[in-house]
Amino acid sequence: MLKAMETIVATGYSKLAEELYYFVKSLGKLPDGNVVLRILNSGTSMSDIGNKLNYLFLEATKEALLSGVSDENREKITKLLTLTINLQENSRKDSFQIGFMGTIVSHADSERLVELYYAINRYEKEFLIADLEPQVSFSLEASQQLIEKLLAIDGLDSYLLQTTAKPCDKQEFATYILQTGLIYKLYRQRKNTYLIRQVKAVFNKYYRKSHWRLAHFSKANFYVINVKEN
Repeated sequence: MLKAMETIVATGYSKLAEELYYFVKSLGKLPDGNVVLRILNSGTSMSDIGNKLNYLFLEATKEALLSGVSDENREKITKLLTLTINLQENSRKDSFQIGFMGTIVSHADSERLVELYYAINRYEKEFLIADLEPQVSFSLEASQQLIEKLLAIDGLDSYLLQTTAKPCDKQEFATYILQTGLIYKLYRQRKNTYLIRQVKAVFNKYYRKSHWRLAHFSKANFYVINVKEN
């Protein structure tokens, strides 16, 4: 059945399914073979079959990305993993975007999908299992210079985590998570109070207040900072 499935998705009309096949297979999350056969037998055209196979394998890719997540945290992480599927009249032109915590993958690149898989697992370990689950987040784009200024603050490196691999093309972002909730908690406890003042000073230098929502700093558990490669 696996060989038959591989042959079916390699028809040329289900390009995404063919490209995603080995990533999904590597994590043991291939769709049911009988479902694939039903799509083949019920399709009204090759493009219709291609659309349905692409959709099926994109959903299977999402499941594969979640396969390393514990049952306890699966629902929480599923809400953060977005999948947008764009089916076209010509199934060879179908496209997608899958995103997690500011990182977006828009092409069937197994290497990038594996990186996203490990990023999801690191997120569970570093935030959910470590009981640091955020409730409110803000996302913004930044330059590498901003990250360097933040890292220059003594002690801040413990609260600024890089959660994805370095981008390999201009469409991807290196993503950092600044644990603003923990920093503000220290401030309320009168511990390391200099951190919040210096972080605000850095952001004020690079952004207008309306852009990074300084007024809501104390309400955000973390900031997702997407660093665009120049």
